[in-house]
Amino acid sequence: MVAEDKRNEHVKAYLGLIGSCVSGFARYALARIAALSLQNVVLEYRSITPVNIPEDIYTEVLRRVDRIKQNEYKAFEYLYDLSSLVYLTTLLDTFLWDTTKFLILLHPRVMGGNQSVSIDAVLNASSTAELLNNAATKKTRELSYNGQ
Repeated sequence: MVAEDKRNEHVKAYLGLIGSCVSGFARYALARIAALSLQNVVLEYRSITPVNIPEDIYTEVLRRVDRIKQNEYKAFEYLYDLSSLVYLTTLLDTFLWDTTKFLILLHPRVMGGNQSVSIDAVLNASSTAELLNNAATKKTRELSYNGQ
């Protein structure tokens, strides 16, 4: 029963990692929907010639849209796409980092017998768990940057 409880704990922890990644992608999807809606308004407005639009708040909004120059709009599109790429890459990178560290902590023997820990690290760690966590972080960093 203890092994099953431990396994359930691990599953819940990993589901938390997955949930965090999924919510990041959902946040991106909502932002993308909003951006596409705004882009659609700008493009639709640019394709028509306003005739006798009454003076109200909508007119002011359309005037502001009209002040956006074509090159400014293209620059916005480019930077939005670039930021989206950076955001999504960061989400994926974070998920892979967290997954790797999670698996190393779950199976610490994968770090290998050649893993060294300095005396300073042992003396400064408040617990064995902290020492193991620091070693797992170091190993995850090595794997991440060495591409192994």
